[in-house]
Amino acid sequence: MDAELPVSPRARETAAAFVAPALLWLSFLAVGLVLGRRRRAEPTALLPHLVAAMRWFGRGGGTSVLFALLALVLATLAACAAASAAAALTRAVWVPRRLPVIGAPLTARRQRSWRAADAAAAAAEARGDTVAALRHAARRNAICLAEPARPTWMADQVAALRSRTDAEHELDLAVALPHLWLEMAPRTREDLRTLAVAWRHSFVLGGWALLLLCTGSVWWLGAVAGVTLWYVALLRARSATRAFCAYLEAAVDLRLAPPASATPGRDLTALARKGS
Repeated sequence: MDAELPVSPRARETAAAFVAPALLWLSFLAVGLVLGRRRRAEPTALLPHLVAAMRWFGRGGGTSVLFALLALVLATLAACAAASAAAALTRAVWVPRRLPVIGAPLTARRQRSWRAADAAAAAAEARGDTVAALRHAARRNAICLAEPARPTWMADQVAALRSRTDAEHELDLAVALPHLWLEMAPRTREDLRTLAVAWRHSFVLGGWALLLLCTGSVWWLGAVAGVTLWYVALLRARSATRAFCAYLEAAVDLRLAPPASATPGRDLTALARKGS
């Protein structure tokens, strides 16, 4: 994000996002390597492999267990590293500054849709049709709260957060956010930290989805699970982006809002809308 919060996930959050999914993914991959070679995925086909593993442990004693644990740790670390790289790729696709080849057409398409809805809202307001004006304004705001400048919805939400705070408060959010962070109430900082971590973890979930897609090369169920998880991660990322941007913008507005007037409710509503 253009304006990164000075926070990092806690140990238990990192374990929930990487270690536990890594063990599940390794188990899924192992099962896929066994069942994927068969025409029919029969769970009973796993039994001979489990029996052979137990016999191997029995013959080797403590040394076998030690080597198995070491191999599991190394495999888990490798899976976590792969998931981290896949998460970075997911973020680059979902929240890009620009995309080669397809970026410009996607941005232009979003701009045309936004401008059409904005013009329709202005025309409806000019002729006094409040209901139509609100409907077109809602359609415009669903695309973006400011004129689109990025190729994807999530990237535009982040860009709109920065442009709206700049237009309203003449604030460079990327530069000033660490200073504002120090002045925020502890509860506000904790809420923002929670939202930021959820936002980042949605990309990690997308990374695991990509790894599951890779297992589709050995087991068709991996491709199905990967596509399903990718869609879930996309929904979570959109929800987290919307919540984080709205909460951070509200925190900035309330911190930099002008003194209360005789109509505080109206003023706060106008400040929140910023003409959108």
